[in-house]
Amino acid sequence: MNREQFLFLVAIDAFKRSNAKQYPTWSDVLEVVRLLGYRKTMPSELNLPNAEDWREPSNAPSNVRPERWEERGRRQAQMDALDEFDQNFGQAA
Repeated sequence: MNREQFLFLVAIDAFKRSNAKQYPTWSDVLEVVRLLGYRKTMPSELNLPNAEDWREPSNAPSNVRPERWEERGRRQAQMDALDEFDQNFGQAA
């Protein structure tokens, strides 16, 4: 197994654990691939007559997270910190 394959397997495993999914969908796999930094920058080497080929800039955003996704993480971190405070020092006033 090469480095690229190992990174992909670790990313899929992390996705499965964080989303409580044993079997990710193809859309989930594409989300992980884009979050790893992959972009469609080259023409396809496959002949797919039923699909239009396209390209995007290498610095294109992943566009797989909903708007304000980062805020969700910050809010969760704040809630976790408050929970930890409550556990250590009792309920906050």
